Amino acid sequence: MPNPLIINSDTDIDSIEDHFRVFAGPGAGKTYWLVNHIKNVIKKSARLSPASYITCISYTNVAVEEIIGKLGSLSEYVECSTIHSFLYKYVVKPYIHLVKDEDGSPLVNYAEVNGHDEHRPSDSKIKSWLQSVGARFNYYGNKSEVYKYVKKLKWILDKTTGEWNFKTITFASPPQYFPTRSLNSYKQFYWRDGIIDHEDVLYFSYRILDENPIIRELLSQRFPYIFIDEFQDTSPVQTQVVKWLAAETTVVGTIGDVEQSIYSFQGAIYQDFEEFSIDDCITYKIENNRRSTDNIISLLNHVRADELTQAGTRGIEGERVKIYIGEITNVISRIRNDLSVGEILTILARNNDEVSSIRRSDIPENSNLWHRIEQADKDRYRFLQHLVASAEIALQGNLSSAIKRLEHGLTLKTKRRGQEEIRKPFKLIRGYELNEITGIHQRALAVALLEHIITNYEVIKNGSILEAYQASNDIIESIVSSLSLTGVRNGSFKTISESNQYSDLANSISLTFNESRSIRTIHQAKGAQFKNLLVSFNHIDSQRATEQLRHILNPQNFANSEERRITYVALSRAIDNLFISMQTLTDVEVEQLENIGLEVLHVN
Repeated sequence: MPNPLIINSDTDIDSIEDHFRVFAGPGAGKTYWLVNHIKNVIKKSARLSPASYITCISYTNVAVEEIIGKLGSLSEYVECSTIHSFLYKYVVKPYIHLVKDEDGSPLVNYAEVNGHDEHRPSDSKIKSWLQSVGARFNYYGNKSEVYKYVKKLKWILDKTTGEWNFKTITFASPPQYFPTRSLNSYKQFYWRDGIIDHEDVLYFSYRILDENPIIRELLSQRFPYIFIDEFQDTSPVQTQVVKWLAAETTVVGTIGDVEQSIYSFQGAIYQDFEEFSIDDCITYKIENNRRSTDNIISLLNHVRADELTQAGTRGIEGERVKIYIGEITNVISRIRNDLSVGEILTILARNNDEVSSIRRSDIPENSNLWHRIEQADKDRYRFLQHLVASAEIALQGNLSSAIKRLEHGLTLKTKRRGQEEIRKPFKLIRGYELNEITGIHQRALAVALLEHIITNYEVIKNGSILEAYQASNDIIESIVSSLSLTGVRNGSFKTISESNQYSDLANSISLTFNESRSIRTIHQAKGAQFKNLLVSFNHIDSQRATEQLRHILNPQNFANSEERRITYVALSRAIDNLFISMQTLTDVEVEQLENIGLEVLHVN
């Protein structure tokens, strides 16, 4: 890396017409800096017009929404999206008809193309493809393995030969006798029906821009600035697209951290950011950490394997990082007991199997309460399930997802024997017509109910389920005068809801895999931050646990290891309190951990 210019997250760079790279660690305020830079460009640029925009690319839709929200009304000057969405909208959709097969025919039935998604294998298409390549392969005897394998396939460009190959970049093994040498023709059975996926978007974008240089020029004129966040997660195809635009007239800015590159299984190459080279590109570095306490930052600096050393800006020393030795269930219970009432503990594990194991071990004593309510009243059960789950999602920082979840759950109408009627437990007030209830009412109710619970959570959680149900009815009646919830006068639901607290429901709610905010994989936590964080060092695989521990004790021995970077990313999500769980430690390891400032505690 050339000697970078040191800036902070509040620094405005002098020239908006220079290419740049910004190296910045976790919690440095990269997004904050990027948003301010975009505002600065909008203010100063003479190259923006009603027909041209700033492009801002981020890795996830959540990050995109965050940037748009922070830009406010200025977002109208910015095309902010993921790389796949951007390339599909401006390259693939308008120009895919230019991609031809060997006989000059369009490679894709472009008239039928309508968006892109993850690859969804099709029985009929796989069988047709196997037949076309003359494969003698027992498909139905290996169906699940075939599905799992083809979902991992990606388009890979051989830069030496210029040839594209559809293959896996992981160590995933294909089913025995599966015809891997013929995979390049597999996708054509989907393209004939206009079906393309995320990987196809990158493949077609590269081919379109490579084979039609005029489109690069047109794209550059429309987007005179392109800024890419989390550039360490980019793929070689994306890197080349950016270089093509920079070779025209587009100013390119990249922001990232090589120590947070953890997506090689998706084709990302962290060296692409580290070695990214454009003529007259200025390199900057942000050394601050605005997120974590000084004790957490000290550990992060120790685990990093590069030259970046962060300094905390909060001025808070904080609690020492704690390592708990014991069974994960006991560790979780101990930490939760030590936290203040109402504080949330987020748990990160290495993979989905570990997450599932922790979830199974973390089932609350009241886990059968939901089942009892369902047996007593399925309609009220459904209403409470959506309400409580959405509230928990909102309380853990994902308000937009919570509103969408509750809005979807508050279905007000249903059909019975061909006739539309109000859906229980909702009740239409006498004198009102069913056609007066609209989708607008669903969203209004979702927002109002969540606002009520979040604002009054301390009172609600210590009250009974029945009180929460009746309070929800009051909110509903105040928002939509034609609606109410069915009254609770007697019966099993009344008995259960009177004798159990709302907190019993909240503590035992079952969220879906994507909704669960409290226990997740490290990769799912990328880009997020948590006040109280427990990182589980593999309590299933002792060999991996030992390796994760060595990432802390001897990080330089794993300087180029993605596994070490995954460990680093996990630790860097913590704001105030960072805990680590291990099943066992030797006396030597305990001493080594204490020597770098960590506190080791045994849990029975």
